[in-house]
Amino acid sequence: MKKTLLFIIILFSAWACQDLNSVNPPDEFDVNGQFGRMVDTVFYATDARFSVDYRSDTGNGKKLCVGKFADFQAGIFIKFINLPPDTMKIDSLFLEFTSMGKFGNGQEELSVDVYEMSQEWDEHTINTLDEWHSWQPAAPAIFHTVISANDSAKMKIEIDTTLFNKWRYEPEMNFGICIKPTSDLNNHIREFESLESENPLNWPKIYYYKNQGDTLSILDSVRTGIDATVFDYPETAPDNVFNLAQASNELILSSGIPSRLFVRFDSLKTLPKTAVMQAANLMLEVDEDNGDLQNENQSNVFYLRSITEADSALSSFEIDSSFASDSNFGFNMIYSDGMIQMKSTFEQEKLGKNQLQNIINGNKTSEWFYIHFVDAPSPISVEKSDVSVFRLFSPKDAGHPEAFKLHVRYFEIMPGSGL
Repeated sequence: MKKTLLFIIILFSAWACQDLNSVNPPDEFDVNGQFGRMVDTVFYATDARFSVDYRSDTGNGKKLCVGKFADFQAGIFIKFINLPPDTMKIDSLFLEFTSMGKFGNGQEELSVDVYEMSQEWDEHTINTLDEWHSWQPAAPAIFHTVISANDSAKMKIEIDTTLFNKWRYEPEMNFGICIKPTSDLNNHIREFESLESENPLNWPKIYYYKNQGDTLSILDSVRTGIDATVFDYPETAPDNVFNLAQASNELILSSGIPSRLFVRFDSLKTLPKTAVMQAANLMLEVDEDNGDLQNENQSNVFYLRSITEADSALSSFEIDSSFASDSNFGFNMIYSDGMIQMKSTFEQEKLGKNQLQNIINGNKTSEWFYIHFVDAPSPISVEKSDVSVFRLFSPKDAGHPEAFKLHVRYFEIMPGSGL
């Protein structure tokens, strides 16, 4: 009995470790050839495009960005509330941010100016309104500082007690501050944790020393308020990354300033009606030589959706909403080794056995796919707030006709097989 059990365990272990393609059943059980054939093939994209959303809500972003890169600029807007009562004497104070890293190709220090805001703003609309893009303060900067190139864990900015007291004495005059990069050439973006990050200890905060007599001061802090990042990127500038990509026949997939990909595979129409799908892997080739704005601090996870209806210009389209109620139609992709592709073997199987099989069965019609950064407010990523830009080769480029491909594997049942 013990020998039999050992044999079964060994047999099961050997089978469990085998790859699907390497399984060779005995002839009497081999359906390949007798009942049909296994097909392993690659389809190439018929069309691929991208769209850009220059105005998006950054109020829920887990990061705050400041810096410059080419004609791209990011600035921080922040306002603290629940300040200490105006009866309390404040000796000194400073504003502290917790670093989350930097990206871009610059290694120099980052110069920033701090401005007092003089009008109301809303964290959820500030990046969507034209008035705040390329915004120029009316009054001179109240403070200038240089952020170390060493990416230190904390950034401290001194705040004049006079300004802080004005906010306390006249709360209606508290509009917060803006932190903008100076006109000096900077070639990188710095990222700091926002008031939406998971760890309250790392939120932006004002530290202040409150007087408790002639010789005693106690440190306290304020860490509640609103904040947002404003991304300035001239839509018509010929040297912005989106227009550069268009001019060089490339494609963009980005977050922060969201850019989404549309990919079409007309070859899906040629799948035989008797096909039983096994798996499918969508693969997009990244131009790693043009990756200056790829953000290593960003978790490069993407959603893949199918489009149910679209006009020829893709100016209007509808996304298949099946993923909202059925996880079998929610597909994840990831960037790895110069390629954006399905996140796992499990995702490949879902794409083949669910989406593509439903196309074969006539339950879904989708030659177009839609790819974008993960957009749920989670620790993974927030599409509309954390900057990262991927440039991809376009299948329209004569030098990269195979840049976007769909690798499919299925069993084709032969007529008269009895299956």
